Amino acid sequence: MAGVSEDDGDLLFPSEHNRKFSQIGQRIQSQSFELPQYVVPKRSDAFWLPIDQYLINLGNRKRSPKLLSPEELVKRVPILSTMSVHIFVRAHLGICFSGIASQDPANRAKTKAQIEKFLISSAEVSHAVVDLLDTSEDKWIVPIFDQGLPTQERSLRYYFGIAVRRNLIQAAADLKLIEAWAISALDEVSPEFGGRPRVDWKHDFVARLAHTWELITGRPPSPKIDGPFAEFISACWLSGGEELPEISFDRTIRSVAKDWPASPKGDKTFNKALWLSSSFEDTDKGK
Repeated sequence: MAGVSEDDGDLLFPSEHNRKFSQIGQRIQSQSFELPQYVVPKRSDAFWLPIDQYLINLGNRKRSPKLLSPEELVKRVPILSTMSVHIFVRAHLGICFSGIASQDPANRAKTKAQIEKFLISSAEVSHAVVDLLDTSEDKWIVPIFDQGLPTQERSLRYYFGIAVRRNLIQAAADLKLIEAWAISALDEVSPEFGGRPRVDWKHDFVARLAHTWELITGRPPSPKIDGPFAEFISACWLSGGEELPEISFDRTIRSVAKDWPASPKGDKTFNKALWLSSSFEDTDKGK
């Protein structure tokens, strides 16, 4: 993306940016579901986006990387048997823009408060579980209040009390694991040793779309800043609307492509979990 400064790095979110990116993501996704599932948008259409023209051009390429054939696409991404690749990519792009909104630094204070509230509540639950178990005279069960009951009913309550105690202990252990996740997330929005939290929206944006690219072309992202993958990222960004600032993704593209993991041998299918979790550490800073 020649002519665009690399000093845009953090895209400091001015007021309204959070809402703007969220609206862009929602608009693109809603258009995806409103369009006929096999439609190929035309430039004259009101919902035309730069990514639509890019996908047409990619399909017309004679050499790799190029858009896979419909048969190959369905093998890699079974859901493409029910929709066009245009709808598929638009849906991914909508999620990517919504992802930018979720990383707005203006939300950090709110996120920090939510995490801290969870940690306090989780600790209270853990203490309550310990206190509850301590009220039982039998260390194997929770109190079952079976005095005076028939033998059969007492037996049923006994085994039920064992199960409840086991479930409470497991739940408390599970909460400890989630607390560790929460503490890690807290350090992202409020670093333990000070300094500004990492700003990695560009890497998330490019990395998620890199997975989309690999699905529709069968090729990993290329670090070439004037190559087809870089043009794909540019078309995706421009599809957000004319009001978006000019952003250079050159360094991010090189970084993502360099760290891109090789696909497991024989794995040519759409892994939704991988796509949704694609995220790379922001290495743009300091370069």
